[in-house]
Amino acid sequence: MASQFRSWVSTSKAAIALLVQEGLPLVKQPKPASEPTGYEAWRDRFMLSRLRLGLWLAVPCLLTFIALDFYSFVANPEAFKSSHFVSYRLVLTLEAAMLLSLLSCVVLYTTQVGRRYPGALFLCLSWSITLVGQVVATLNGVANPDLVAWNLAFLIQATLIPVRWFLHLVAQLGVLIYFLGVNSALGITINDQPVYACLVVWVYVFWFCLICNLAVYLYEQLQRAEFSAQRELRFFLHAVSHDLRNPVTGMLLLLRSLLDQAGEQVAVSRQTLERMLEGSDRQLRLINSLLEAHARRKPCVCKIEPLQLSCLVEAVLADFEPLLARRQVTIVNRLPADLPPISADATQLGRVFNNLIANAIEHNPPGVTLTLRAKLKGSSTEANRVYCLVQDDGAGISGQGDRLFDDVRLRKRSQPLSLGLPLCRQIIEAHGGRIGINSAPQSGTTVWFTLPLDKPNPSAEFDLAEVKQRRLPATLVQQIELLCQAVQSGVGRSLTTLLGNIQPSSESANYETWQENLLRGRLRLSLWLTLTYVLTIAFGYWHMAAFLPSEFAEFSATYRALIFPIFAFTGLSLCFWLTLHSTQFGQQYPNLIFLGFSWSVTLVPQIIGTLFGSVYIDILSLCIILLVQAALMPVRWWLHVISQVGAVGYYVGAYLTLGLTPVDGEPVHQASIFLYLFWFCFICDLAVFLYKRLQRTEFESRRQLQAFLHTITHDLRTPVMGASMVLKNLLNQSGESVLVNRSILERMWQGSDRQLSLLSSLVEAHDTEVRCLVLHCQPLHLQPFVQSVLADLEPLLTQNQVTLKNLISADLPPVSADDAQLWRLFTNLITNAVKHNPPGIELVLSADIEAAMLRCTIQDSGLGIKSEQCPYVFELYAREARSRYVPGLGLGLYVCRQIILAHGGKIGVNSSLGSGSTFWFTLPLSRRINPIGCSNSSN
Repeated sequence: MASQFRSWVSTSKAAIALLVQEGLPLVKQPKPASEPTGYEAWRDRFMLSRLRLGLWLAVPCLLTFIALDFYSFVANPEAFKSSHFVSYRLVLTLEAAMLLSLLSCVVLYTTQVGRRYPGALFLCLSWSITLVGQVVATLNGVANPDLVAWNLAFLIQATLIPVRWFLHLVAQLGVLIYFLGVNSALGITINDQPVYACLVVWVYVFWFCLICNLAVYLYEQLQRAEFSAQRELRFFLHAVSHDLRNPVTGMLLLLRSLLDQAGEQVAVSRQTLERMLEGSDRQLRLINSLLEAHARRKPCVCKIEPLQLSCLVEAVLADFEPLLARRQVTIVNRLPADLPPISADATQLGRVFNNLIANAIEHNPPGVTLTLRAKLKGSSTEANRVYCLVQDDGAGISGQGDRLFDDVRLRKRSQPLSLGLPLCRQIIEAHGGRIGINSAPQSGTTVWFTLPLDKPNPSAEFDLAEVKQRRLPATLVQQIELLCQAVQSGVGRSLTTLLGNIQPSSESANYETWQENLLRGRLRLSLWLTLTYVLTIAFGYWHMAAFLPSEFAEFSATYRALIFPIFAFTGLSLCFWLTLHSTQFGQQYPNLIFLGFSWSVTLVPQIIGTLFGSVYIDILSLCIILLVQAALMPVRWWLHVISQVGAVGYYVGAYLTLGLTPVDGEPVHQASIFLYLFWFCFICDLAVFLYKRLQRTEFESRRQLQAFLHTITHDLRTPVMGASMVLKNLLNQSGESVLVNRSILERMWQGSDRQLSLLSSLVEAHDTEVRCLVLHCQPLHLQPFVQSVLADLEPLLTQNQVTLKNLISADLPPVSADDAQLWRLFTNLITNAVKHNPPGIELVLSADIEAAMLRCTIQDSGLGIKSEQCPYVFELYAREARSRYVPGLGLGLYVCRQIILAHGGKIGVNSSLGSGSTFWFTLPLSRRINPIGCSNSSN
């Protein structure tokens, strides 16, 4: 029976998930928070995307209430009049004004103004539901506290548009200040009572708004932390590819110059071998330092020690010697040898000089003169510091200034010096120094930075965050910002102490673990908030019974008898679940705590009412608990559905099966109540489902980046260690020059070349993932195009003894494609087939027309791939079983998929072990119009 129940639950969950997913064609998921444009830009895109959903939900929601009011008035006018504060004509006027206002927001959303100012559109959406009706009611001399509209508006804002919490606060304060202030000033009352008379209602509104704003604040904090983590990961990837490219290029040039000598053995001076060994050791130290910085989650970790600056610069220049000679760069090294030692990290400071020298070489024409200087600073503000300059007489830079050090320019290749300078700034600031740039067109560029002199106790470690904390604020604004940060940090620590960890770590092993950690952390916060809410509402009823007995007497006798026992049992139930949550059992079964916490507020009062022979449901408390669940614990949406079905199902079942009467005398099946609950539950469940989709996407994106960090340890460190071991063995030979077999130098050259290709592929894959592929499509005849690709790859095919059969016919119709991207596609697929198989394979290329597409296949007779791995070979950083022949990250197939998807085609592979592989893809046939498109996998 239990297994059948579990099977039914799993089937129901899958069916509902499929139904919801297929029923949301209007919801456009924003791109993950790892977009390089900045968190604020992502937040605006997210708000625009969700505003569309909010508008399309608000309009049908309002239409259903209009239809219900019309039906209620026609069917039972007396009941309708008793349930509204205003006349039927005014009700229609209010609802018509709200509908027109919402439709105006829909129109405004489609305009450029609405998309440019999402914050203003957000307020228009909110006040169309909450404020427009109040203004119309005031003009007619009445007050209409439409709590249903307010609740639904605040719920849509907090759960579907959970960004910019300050806007949420403004939207809420706007309607509350208007209702309480304007109506009180004009003397408008409700049943001869002031608009602020009912304390219980305003306590409920306060808690509703507080929970909404808290949920938005926590969501923004979580997304900002996620964005920061992914930005650090991507910055780390760029640091690896950028900092390692220069020494690897230098090693390649040096090895090529040695291989140009004739003979099977090459004479290499011991000094050259020592320099090569030092370069390999520096590469290895750099890789280890980058991995250590990522593991410690700090932008730059510096192990400070006394350091002679002139020796460090000479070692860096030795790595660049082949490249300097090739580019005809003149080096003027004016660093004094008697300069006092500085306090710095040799590896990190080497990265600074490496980047600055590389930028000066790469972004200037050949023949530039590069001058390096250093001197002691004499001013009192910069005492005990060394002032360093890296100066060139090249083309210079126009109007950039210190903005070149900003991280946001990291990936814009159109900006010169856009990659190395942000890294340099992080390192210099981690040392407690400053960095800047002076440049003008045709006047060269000078980059300056300061470094501390050696101190008696240099063993401490510095990082960027600690340096920023030690800096004294220079202005009053900075002092206020620092004070606000300290207050926020103190409040956060207090909340963590009292409520536990409400922001789970993003380093969880998988998404399921992460969402379980979120559920555990937020359960404690939710329990405390709900318990406090119950106590304040109970206090409001006590205050009414003690000081306003005439108003309290308006409730029925049954209600007055039930109210305080219900709140007492609800509070005790919440205390029980709060205590259980702190135990090992509660930590192990958070789902049980979730349901127990929910039903303590929604089911316990109903059960007590049943024992007294009545049906009782507190709609306000039910909405509060549903809001707490959806806004503070937006994971495992099926738990939310179960809790809602349990609460509402008991309510309906008790009325239908037991025939009990409601405690307040109103019909338990009142249509307006159930319509309100339907929309409330639907919006809550939709918000949780969308949150799950977004967070899973974010988690998967970060998981792929983290998988790369494990791969880089093997793919970059292993060949460097192998080269170091070979060089050490060669240096063990005697003599001033060592005879080295040409095969050894060729293997070292091939290893360095693979490293350089790997670093290039990292940048290529990153650009493909972050920036969409821009296609310049034109009619292209495939047969001559493929012949050109094969001609370019002929040396590789000949070297690996590949038997090639090109069966692509010349009479095929042209395809609509970008020739540059298609060249990358064929090159990657053919190169993969050659490199990942032993020599002597057969390679067959063919193409056929399939519907309105051209289906191309590349078939090899190699080792093949396991059939269960075929669906995953196109994933980012996926590795094939046959990858043992050539080390790499498996990025080529991922790039191929991005290219085909950008063309609007499909790509796949059919293979099994021992029977070769057949890669296929489709391309659109050419049309008259040559499109210029921009696409990627997210589209």
